[in-house]
Amino acid sequence: MCVLPTCTEEVGTFAECRDEPETCFVKAVSAAAEVCKIDMERNLLKALDLYLQELDPNSCLMDAGMLKELKIGTSGKFGGVGMVVTPKGGDYVVISPFEGSPAHKAGIKAGDIILEIDGG
Repeated sequence: MCVLPTCTEEVGTFAECRDEPETCFVKAVSAAAEVCKIDMERNLLKALDLYLQELDPNSCLMDAGMLKELKIGTSGKFGGVGMVVTPKGGDYVVISPFEGSPAHKAGIKAGDIILEIDGG
């Protein structure tokens, strides 16, 4: 359990918190993170990722390492139909077709559900 700071020297007096709530909130969160050993950057990235998924369930926030891996995995020449697919609720959902790929030329779009392959 972590006890969050209230109106103190670290955060500000009651009057300061009343007059400048945003400043006091930032100070309180920073003080709580320090006291409770919270990784603020990691938690901020998680919060941003959740917010982004609310806007578009097929999106995610990528850090530099994830972006590098994506670029490596999608660069160069490769075979296949040219799309990213993910399992979701028992279905396979298209995340995105690659520009100019057979999937893109066939009109497959993000959000499409794969029902069958070659009639199988």
